[in-house]
Amino acid sequence: MQINNSILRASIVFFMFFTVAATNRFVSLTEAIGNGFSDVASYRAIADAFPHFPESVTMFHHAQRLFFPYIIGMISYVSGISIYLSFLSVTIVSLIATLYVTDRILSFYNVSTPLYCLCMALLIFNPYVFRSYLTSPGMITDLLFLFGTSVIILGLIRNNRFILAVGCITAVLARQTTVVFIPAFFLWLFISETFRSKHFNSKLIFISVLSFIIIFLYKLTGFFASFFGGENINYLQLFSLIVYLRTSLPDLHGAGIIYFFMNLISRDIISLIIPIAVLVPEMLLHRKDSELLKQLCLMVSLALLIMLQPVMNGNPESATRLVSFAAIPLVSAIALISDKAHSLKFMTYKHAGFMCLLCYIASFHHYYSIIRAVLPSFVNYQFAALYFSTAAVIFIVLRSTRQHIN
Repeated sequence: MQINNSILRASIVFFMFFTVAATNRFVSLTEAIGNGFSDVASYRAIADAFPHFPESVTMFHHAQRLFFPYIIGMISYVSGISIYLSFLSVTIVSLIATLYVTDRILSFYNVSTPLYCLCMALLIFNPYVFRSYLTSPGMITDLLFLFGTSVIILGLIRNNRFILAVGCITAVLARQTTVVFIPAFFLWLFISETFRSKHFNSKLIFISVLSFIIIFLYKLTGFFASFFGGENINYLQLFSLIVYLRTSLPDLHGAGIIYFFMNLISRDIISLIIPIAVLVPEMLLHRKDSELLKQLCLMVSLALLIMLQPVMNGNPESATRLVSFAAIPLVSAIALISDKAHSLKFMTYKHAGFMCLLCYIASFHHYYSIIRAVLPSFVNYQFAALYFSTAAVIFIVLRSTRQHIN
């Protein structure tokens, strides 16, 4: 029975992945750069330069993410495969690897098969998580940070030092954002009951060493980036929001100010609004369960720390996609709460299938998908309306399910 259940789940995930890939837009690296994925120019320059470093990369923080683009350049150089196909191949492998690790997280929490389908749909049908990387495989460092994040979470919940170390090394080589996990590790060490034990001191030493490794690799990649990258302004990314507000607000008056903040907030949360619609009501329902809330707060803290950097960067258009890295801890939080939340634990295939279908329809992003469910002249507004409406409907479905069970 267990084997059949595993085969069923694998088949569902494969079907979801295929339906996304079959309806996704695939563009060249050059077109992706022209449509806003400016990072790709830096990563392609690094890959093209193998076995040497490029002469110059404008943005220092792009140059600092040299490890994986350099590996892809080596793959292309040795195999003779084009740079684009090398990026795309590593992207597909990384997406599958992320799904596998997510499967291990969901299995750890022993979620039901209907909930398993919904959790996978929250990732696979999130256009900012899967479709964007298939459209622009040159953004491989962001995807590998997403993968590293999933491995970190698996290492934390299973209390496995090796898995945790692998996740941290992968994530920090992909993106500098990994440094935000350091305070989260100490929170888990001191607060999580599953992470503490009679070997607390040895775990404290391990977390300290792991934090040192993250900082060391951050500095090491920065050292290599100094040979061909531009000026190092990494620290300014935590203060850009202040500059953005100072330059934008003086020119706004009345309703313009309200619209400005509505647009800013909606862009920052849109990629996560559907998993939030699933998670928040259940958290409120179990707000009196202190132990459960403590574990949930630890998982949500990972999501908030991940969201911190892109939100503070003061670039709403970039934040929309970068905030989506927090989808993994939010889905993990949904799995964690499922044992207590009856509307999740006893979710039927009918309800799960309906919500998965909604997520799939909402995945038809006006740029990432070849199926456009919006009018080109109002793409941003109509897609936002589609996505927020989907979240609202899912919230209502879960509320009605919980009331029926109670």
